[in-house]
Amino acid sequence: IGAANGTRTRTPCGHKHLKLACLPVPAQPHMNIQLYSTLILYRKKVGLSILISCLQNKIHYEIISKSVVKYVILKTEITQEVFPTKQIHPAMQKTIILLLSCTMILAAVPLLTGCSTAQKSTSDNIGFQNDVSCIEIDENDLTETSAEPGSWAIYWYLCGSDLETNYGFATRDLIELLEVKLPDNVNLVIQTGGAEVWQNDAMDASKTQRWVYDSDGLYLVDEQPLANMGEAQTLYDFLSFAEANYPAEKTAVIFWNHGGGSVTGASFDENYSFDSLNLLEMYAAFDAVWPADTENPALELVGFDACLMATIDVAAAFQPFTKFLAASEEVKPGNGWLYSQWVKDLAERPSMDGEDLGISICNAYYEGCQGPG
Repeated sequence: IGAANGTRTRTPCGHKHLKLACLPVPAQPHMNIQLYSTLILYRKKVGLSILISCLQNKIHYEIISKSVVKYVILKTEITQEVFPTKQIHPAMQKTIILLLSCTMILAAVPLLTGCSTAQKSTSDNIGFQNDVSCIEIDENDLTETSAEPGSWAIYWYLCGSDLETNYGFATRDLIELLEVKLPDNVNLVIQTGGAEVWQNDAMDASKTQRWVYDSDGLYLVDEQPLANMGEAQTLYDFLSFAEANYPAEKTAVIFWNHGGGSVTGASFDENYSFDSLNLLEMYAAFDAVWPADTENPALELVGFDACLMATIDVAAAFQPFTKFLAASEEVKPGNGWLYSQWVKDLAERPSMDGEDLGISICNAYYEGCQGPG
């Protein structure tokens, strides 16, 4: 799967390992999991490609599913030896372990630093990409707004990419959405971009557009110059716009596109050399809109209609922002989630919470895969 430019390819329906899990974010990730996440995410900065393979021999994860859609138990085991004694002299083992420890400390230092009080740190501050600067926050977007009791909002970050240009997959999911009649207390706010061509007459590939789908139908509410959907600033701008103008008592954020898991993240923008949002870019954008709070996260659910995003690292990154995560461990078929079903479930029962919505997404996903075979 994938290519040199980092893109991912969805597989045909019926893949024998196809899974979708709606998992509560782990309450207290084990320290070793956090260190492992840091090493993976910082590999480009400190050259950890070789060191990671060493740590993979040391840190072992056993994931036990207690329910198909609900819960996961994390168990961490440490083996006695990282390096075979017959291959490496004990003195050299100590030296390498010391270097590993220093590297982990150096990789963690950027987490303790940030931008000024008016800015949030993104991957430029932590060494992901040199061309990513701190998020610029518009104070007008931070004005508190009231949400109607019992209301739901879905913020859909729809990066079309080559999946739309070549196959029209995003358009198909939009058509599925339009099959659902929404009640007055359920809204979807959609940002479209990231594709060279949209396979419909509504979206304009030369602009970043924002749409609302509600009880009155689908209509355009905002247009911006074309922006890179793989940048933290673009994600922040959308989330802050949606939260300021379309708040709700219960909110979910959905990403649609390719997924690259812990290392490359999601939302590969075809117009910008398939640049993508890595996990720290996502974290920075979310934290700028909903300050991190592990005790009382602002969102009911974060979902990835994308490949390979159900990882420990993704769960840890979104732990301070959401109660539930819906994502796939494996590559996914091109048809993706079945929007005509899970959105319909929400429309018919807007009293549901994030767990119920996640279960509905999972059930609809399996149902949608049965049709194409």
